[in-house]
Amino acid sequence: LLTLSHEWELLVKDRTRELESFFNSSEHMMGIVELVENDILHLKDNVKSSQLFKVNQEKMKNQLASSLGVKKEWIQLWRQYYQEAERKNQPVQFQYQHHERDRSFWFSASVAFIGKSKNHRSLFSYIVTDITSDKKKEQEIKSSQELFSIVLDHLPVALFCKDGSDHFKFVMWNKKS
Repeated sequence: LLTLSHEWELLVKDRTRELESFFNSSEHMMGIVELVENDILHLKDNVKSSQLFKVNQEKMKNQLASSLGVKKEWIQLWRQYYQEAERKNQPVQFQYQHHERDRSFWFSASVAFIGKSKNHRSLFSYIVTDITSDKKKEQEIKSSQELFSIVLDHLPVALFCKDGSDHFKFVMWNKKS
């Protein structure tokens, strides 16, 4: 019985190490949190999350978001999404802009209700992806479209397309003079 118990303990430790490795190798920020009063208690966060907070991963464990420097309005925003996920009993996705002293980032987040703690408080998982480069590309495309629209509105232009049989097809005529 003692040997079986010891083998079981070793198996659990191995599986825990594997999960830790998976959790910390992700390019996404991930973690498990608990809602407490008007704050968010960080129970477990991966390395990528701790880098955003500029805190050692172990020092984030069991820390309130407010003690990690998160502003009240951000805590309330995240709490709303967590509560929505619990109410709907399904993951909730959202995007937001995160500002730091000298830079700002765009993040896409997904939060999910995962159960109740021993204290009967709601537990949630989160995963966050940095979409800053996507948002920059989006803005570049929008700017190009706006410029193209201005050019089209102010120049006499005819647009033709070539179809599969090498014939030109009239698309549009802007009759500006």
